[in-house]
Amino acid sequence: MEGSIYGLVEYRNFHYTFTFSTVLACLPSLYMPPTIAVMCKIVSTYWKSKTTPIDRHIFICILLNFVCSLSFFTFDYFRISLPSTGIFTSWCASAQPNHFFKLIFLFTFFFNYCILLLPFFLSLIRVVILLRPRDHSYICPKIMAVLLPLLFLIPFGCTAFMIPAVGYCRM
Repeated sequence: MEGSIYGLVEYRNFHYTFTFSTVLACLPSLYMPPTIAVMCKIVSTYWKSKTTPIDRHIFICILLNFVCSLSFFTFDYFRISLPSTGIFTSWCASAQPNHFFKLIFLFTFFFNYCILLLPFFLSLIRVVILLRPRDHSYICPKIMAVLLPLLFLIPFGCTAFMIPAVGYCRM
């Protein structure tokens, strides 16, 4: 496998030292928990309210966008930020190519495609609400019944070629 560090002695014997890149990799632990807490508070407030100030289909799109963005961030963190610190270099050089490494890439791209689709879906729902104010409550559920499966089928179709692949650590 081109560029693989599997089995290379210089990488297997690598000893991690604390560097500035480790500090940068730890920064998300400062701002992600408050972000998650705020979104959980928004969701709980929305579900507890008797009158909903926002259309539920728009709220579902916004919530899905947050979940997909958080998932993309997490998998991208494991794909780029964490390996760049050198913490896992020795372990990665001793780990045989496997499907776990592939899943990190697959889910990064999968959730990236979801993030790209959701603004279009949100805009479509908003246009229906604006153009059909009297009967949007009948149209939006039907649109969502089509859009939600598409939200997962399109990214799956774009990343399905990666399923048989095996992932490995590279230089």
